[in-house]
Amino acid sequence: QPLSQLSAVMRMIDGANGLFLFVSGLFGVWGALTNLKADDVLQSLGLSIYVTGFGAMLMQFELRLNERVLLRDYAFLYTFLGRFCFLLLIGNLAWTCDPLGLAAAIITNSNVLFHLYVMTTHPAFVSGRVGRFELTGSAAVTGSVLVPRDPASVVSSSDFKRDELL
Repeated sequence: QPLSQLSAVMRMIDGANGLFLFVSGLFGVWGALTNLKADDVLQSLGLSIYVTGFGAMLMQFELRLNERVLLRDYAFLYTFLGRFCFLLLIGNLAWTCDPLGLAAAIITNSNVLFHLYVMTTHPAFVSGRVGRFELTGSAAVTGSVLVPRDPASVVSSSDFKRDELL
């Protein structure tokens, strides 16, 4: 299967995963606030807020709401390895979000395993044609200029320089 088609499927899965993490985090916040007798309320509340925020970040990235901001703030998500590590982090934080945390963690870690499988078995990665650190999606960095891969991309190389990302 071509990597572009596989990336589109992974994007849909990641978007749905982000939504589930967001909802799970909200339920975790609610659970922490209503369970004020537990000793670990602040820990549960803090981690649930992180999961909610990370789920929102993942949704924003997959919906490509503002390409310029995404490239500046979430450039690591444009790489397969960066997205893999981010999902691994969120998946292991999601365990703390009661009552949906277990399901969110299992789903997210399954998604992580799928990303790992693609990176280790897809011919584009195995042959070295695509690097795990290579930018994917609508843009790639070459030299000091951000060059769009997708002609329909909202970012053009003439109005967006790599230095603006930093």
